[in-house]
Amino acid sequence: MNCRLLSYCLQPKFSLRYQLWASFGSISFIAILFVLLLSISILITAGNIVESDVEISMAAQSRTTLQRYTELLADTCSKKFERLTGAVSLIAEVTADRIVGNNWEFDSEVPFTDMITNTSLFPIAPVSLPPDWNLTKNVNEENYLEHLQERRKTWYNHEEISTAHATFRFQGQCDPAAEEGDKTYFENCTELNNNVATCGIVNPVKSRLHEKVGFLQYILKPIFETDDSIKQIGVHFFNEGAGAAVVYPAQTIDGTVSYKSIGCDWMLNNTNPRTGKPFATREQVKRCHNAGEDVPGRAYNAFEREWCRDQVLHGIGPHV
Repeated sequence: MNCRLLSYCLQPKFSLRYQLWASFGSISFIAILFVLLLSISILITAGNIVESDVEISMAAQSRTTLQRYTELLADTCSKKFERLTGAVSLIAEVTADRIVGNNWEFDSEVPFTDMITNTSLFPIAPVSLPPDWNLTKNVNEENYLEHLQERRKTWYNHEEISTAHATFRFQGQCDPAAEEGDKTYFENCTELNNNVATCGIVNPVKSRLHEKVGFLQYILKPIFETDDSIKQIGVHFFNEGAGAAVVYPAQTIDGTVSYKSIGCDWMLNNTNPRTGKPFATREQVKRCHNAGEDVPGRAYNAFEREWCRDQVLHGIGPHV
């Protein structure tokens, strides 16, 4: 090998410059090539080792991070549901204080005293809530982020809605001027369908409910604004079986769609733990639609729906 290399490098026919280049340059080239190949081999091996170590390290870190953030996520979700449950408890408490905790007719047991007359007086003046078909529209494509945030796109789409007030709903509410096929249409609709003193004429119940529930909009609005996961808040009243509700934000009911009633027999077949008696009487249950009946949206009664039954019997919720 050495002889061949020497015979190649020291050929008399080559110039002295070429012989010097061939002797020293080729050796340098071979040495550099060897070092280069060795370096590449070392780098590849080292890279594979580092990659393997990084994968092991990242897997361990991911497991640790996942465990840590799973705990944080669980804690966050718990606090979120605590907030929702707390909001529902607050609504239930103030509603009970207003509706149940005092004399129904004269407010003589309201725990507030008027400074002038020194008599019991609820501190918030009665508020008349409009029907769902007569909204004060204040939400549009330019300002929906201010009022609804992303709920406009994910929940309400392009429906008519107002955050200016709540609505008081009961069976058979309708626009007397609406024509068949309109959202606000109800068969044989007259002004009596919107009589708040009897909650309409479909299942009339004479009461002062409409006078006592208007103040709820001042409670529902700030709760709605504090958490964008809340899509709608409704306080549903039994109303002797006919149903009625205060709903925020105000939204027009679509009377062209219907739902299937589950009936109200579940209120006869289950006992109210607070009273030891069934949730309703037979006379009250008669104000509900029969199980399996298709009910138009404008005759809505929450107590005929599965979500309401499940919340009452099993505490599934809150549905806000």
